[in-house]
Amino acid sequence: MRYRSPEIRIHRILHFTFYILHFLLLACSCEKSGTEPPPPPPPNKPDTTSHNFTWTTYSFGDGNASILKDVCIINENDIWAVGEIHVLDSSGQYNPHNAVHWDGQKWELKKIPVKIFNTNSFIISTLQSVFAFAPNDVWTTDGGEVIRFNGQSWSEWKFLFDDLNDTTFGGIRQFWGSSNTDLWGVGKKGNIFYYDGINWQRIESGTHTNINDIWGVLDRATGQTTILAVVSDRYYVGEYRLLSIALNGIADTLNWTLSRRLHSTWFDINSPVFVSGSGLRVWKVHQWEEILIPNYFSTRVRGSALNNIFVVGAFGLCVHYNGSSWQTYEDLMMATGSFEGLAVSDNLMVTVGYVDNHDVLVMGRRN
Repeated sequence: MRYRSPEIRIHRILHFTFYILHFLLLACSCEKSGTEPPPPPPPNKPDTTSHNFTWTTYSFGDGNASILKDVCIINENDIWAVGEIHVLDSSGQYNPHNAVHWDGQKWELKKIPVKIFNTNSFIISTLQSVFAFAPNDVWTTDGGEVIRFNGQSWSEWKFLFDDLNDTTFGGIRQFWGSSNTDLWGVGKKGNIFYYDGINWQRIESGTHTNINDIWGVLDRATGQTTILAVVSDRYYVGEYRLLSIALNGIADTLNWTLSRRLHSTWFDINSPVFVSGSGLRVWKVHQWEEILIPNYFSTRVRGSALNNIFVVGAFGLCVHYNGSSWQTYEDLMMATGSFEGLAVSDNLMVTVGYVDNHDVLVMGRRN
């Protein structure tokens, strides 16, 4: 038997002990850090905005079928709403107005004169739409005549129809434009008009069904403009189309094959397309996906970004998307009436319409 000194035995015991300790330390380290890559971080959630708004409701008329039809926000101290407003005067007669203006402190009733066709007379007729590029560049229409505000006064700009007996006379209901040299108007009986800064021209739409709304986006990086318009009759069966509009032609787009009414559309450069009417739908991955909101006719969809979108409609429907969830504001619901027009900025929304025989305007400010 070979003799091993106590020193050698002790050295080997220590050596073995070292490897055992090293192995245990390595094992503990593996348990803590893992031999596989660490799990990926959680996905980024979309930026969200607050659902919390303070609501203020206004009414300007004294009945007699007063209604506000459209609204535009230039800034928080400069807002226009248009329609038909009847105010009782001291003699008990109804005094007609067709607009109200917000100056940051109060609403003021306005009379915007509309020239009677082929005459030198003016009336205060119902205004259908209002659209603004600046405080001194505001556009409105009673359907046939376009009127422009220069910051000081309203003036007749153009009567769109040369003959009131024209069978295609249907009137303009909504404006959209990227500038005052690129302005579009759509309306009843398939009417589309375009203004290039000098002349108005009628564009053949390919339909005689009402065009209810128009919205567009200018990509300033590429100079490309995308414009969509929705076609259907609110109360009768007919065509259901989503049109892509350009000077070189009008075409159906995004495969709208649903027999569902389209009444409004909105999108921005970074968002999908939203369409409201008989429900609310969004274009995702080459198909339409329904968004579940209260089952009332939704008359208008507008937003300032993908995380700040409003939908309004019949019976006071008002729903907000904050980038993550949809919230319905039950406090705004009403037994009769409807919200018809809508404008949205980052922290402000204004919707207009009617309840019973009175006009209604609701202003919402984010808390």
